[in-house]
Amino acid sequence: PLIEIWHELGLNWQSLELAQVQQNLEQHHLGFVYLPKHFPLAQSIVPYREQIGKRPPFATIELMWSPYEGQQLIVSGFVHPPTETNIREAFAKHGITEFATVKGWEGSVDLPRSRTAIIGINRGDRFERLTLSAKEYGFSLEDPVIAGASEIAAKIISALKNEPSEYLNSLLWNCGFYLWLYGLHGDITEAITYAQEIISSGAAWQKLEDLRDNSKLN
Repeated sequence: PLIEIWHELGLNWQSLELAQVQQNLEQHHLGFVYLPKHFPLAQSIVPYREQIGKRPPFATIELMWSPYEGQQLIVSGFVHPPTETNIREAFAKHGITEFATVKGWEGSVDLPRSRTAIIGINRGDRFERLTLSAKEYGFSLEDPVIAGASEIAAKIISALKNEPSEYLNSLLWNCGFYLWLYGLHGDITEAITYAQEIISSGAAWQKLEDLRDNSKLN
């Protein structure tokens, strides 16, 4: 669970109240909703998915649900094309016109490097299909190894310290894409360079330190 990775990074976010989550979002531009505490009804779906061993149809809402009410662009990860179709249809029924779908690494919203990333971008009444290959942007076709929370946290810390690794490469690949997707850069290549500058300058590591300090106060 992601909460375990946050904990390994020194962030105690499982005990925050929703007001504190909102405060983090306003001050640090990062918020984390912990289902068991904040939305136990949604958490009640999780055991069914774990017992079945795959995601039952109703649990597909986990891929689309957002607790934020303001202007946003929701990104949903998927594995199978029918799931993407369900996501698009559900958003259409609810009048949500700003979203993206990503056939990501292990079904997440992380762009893979071992294969072409298949992406859908919906803005207004226009849906655009995009395919991206990490190789075309100078990265090898190698995904990071799946590991436990403590090992992943160690890799994150190493990457934020700008220590060369495949994990850092995947971080740059994804940061570049999302900086571009959210309109902070007009070109993915330039966005990747900007992401490297953020890490090289120590700004990314400082952000983690700031979040740790804030977590202690809470």
